[in-house]
Amino acid sequence: MDDFESRVRARAHRLWLLEGRPPGGADAYYDEARELVAIEENAAQARSAKTAQDREFYERMSRKWLDVAEHWRVIVDAR
Repeated sequence: MDDFESRVRARAHRLWLLEGRPPGGADAYYDEARELVAIEENAAQARSAKTAQDREFYERMSRKWLDVAEHWRVIVDAR
């Protein structure tokens, strides 16, 4: 069983417990849990992508500012 499936089963069980352990309805709990876990997984992936994009942006800007600083150092040293 993969990680996603185990998280879905655990979430379905928690939902069932929160509802007071009613008889039947396992499919409904499973479907709801699957949707909730997928939403959480997508949100985590989106945050991860955003973090990577931010990191790339700041790395580009750092390189750009280092280039500018080097350019100014050359100008100042030439005086």
